[in-house]
Amino acid sequence: MGSIDKYIFRTTLASFALVLVSLTGVIWITQALRGIDLMTSQGQTIVTFLGVTSLVIPALVLIISPIALMIAIAHTLNKLATDSEIIVMNAAGFSPFRLLRPFLYATLAVAIMVAFISAYLAPDGMRRLKQWDAEITARSTRSEPDHPYSRAATRRRAGRHLRR
Repeated sequence: MGSIDKYIFRTTLASFALVLVSLTGVIWITQALRGIDLMTSQGQTIVTFLGVTSLVIPALVLIISPIALMIAIAHTLNKLATDSEIIVMNAAGFSPFRLLRPFLYATLAVAIMVAFISAYLAPDGMRRLKQWDAEITARSTRSEPDHPYSRAATRRRAGRHLRR
């Protein structure tokens, strides 16, 4: 890979990483806000809440990665065009297909990353999420009269409210 290829490859992957982190963060926050009732209604700590919601991140990355790569390639091509680097490459004898090579390398790198995540990280995260959800549900349904968020305590509070 030549120096121009490395430059385009690095620029594309840096843009990809920035877009991927940004989009994943925004979408993760929207998904996490839907599950805020876990913390409020079941009396879980913020650590439990963040742990449970962060287990979904590998599945989000699988969905967001192709979109982030497309945005990164468009950004890189736009940067090359506005800086007149594409004109210089054409004047130097680069064919349009030669310009495509670093983008293919970046696509291959992202495809390998997505394959690894889909084969190992996402299934493990979903398995842990189901396991953790079952533990949280079992803890919250347990009848512990001393615990302020147990079902027995909630029923007592509801009964007092109805008697008034």
